[in-house]
Amino acid sequence: MTFPLCGLDPATLVRLDRVGLVAQRSSPLTAPGRRVSAQRGASPEFADYRDYAPGDDLRRVDWNVYARLDRLYLRLYRAEVATTAAVYLDCSASMGFAGKAATMGRVAAIVTYAALQSQDRVSIGVLGGPMLSAQSGLPAVPRAFRFIANHIRTPSGDAVGPIRPNARRPGVALLVSDLLTDADWRSDLLRLRAQGWSIGIIQLLAREELSPDLRGNTGCATSNRASTSKSQGQGVSTSSIARRWTNI
Repeated sequence: MTFPLCGLDPATLVRLDRVGLVAQRSSPLTAPGRRVSAQRGASPEFADYRDYAPGDDLRRVDWNVYARLDRLYLRLYRAEVATTAAVYLDCSASMGFAGKAATMGRVAAIVTYAALQSQDRVSIGVLGGPMLSAQSGLPAVPRAFRFIANHIRTPSGDAVGPIRPNARRPGVALLVSDLLTDADWRSDLLRLRAQGWSIGIIQLLAREELSPDLRGNTGCATSNRASTSKSQGQGVSTSSIARRWTNI
């Protein structure tokens, strides 16, 4: 392949051919695709029966059931829909510590490939930076992987940009970050959830952040990031972060 694999090997990509995204919340605005939805549609997969009502399409009547029960029932089929995924990357300076940016790139690449091979649509955004508009289909993999590789190479600055969807249809919104920020992303995610999006958050922390080694001549540096516990040499408090991001 002539494009960056973002830390993935070809064998992993083959395994991802059997993986897809699942939106916990359905939207009436979903587009046709390969995913099976709980919504009733016209795909070949049978879902259920319901009683016939005047005006229903007689072509959907199950005449075999009528012959046995002397009652008219309609066959219902599962709708096949395409999910929209929006991946948001925290490329601020703290993500450059201990390989977190590279791990974020692998996570983003896995989600992106899984979505594209399932004929879903995926957009990728750098918080406070550019966004790759929604892509679909395997031909879009090189473009998406290049975007990811280019923006995880040198994390810098503060990720203070808002989280805004770049899609007309609700789907799955995924935030990948260490969550060591004062940015009001929680309000942004709650707003997306109210619009029908399924929300996912992946927090990436280095071992050194959870259990810092303070032996020897050790100094502490502070920033405007939400890192009070780090400046006190106590490591990152995951419990306090979890309390802040619950109920989304």
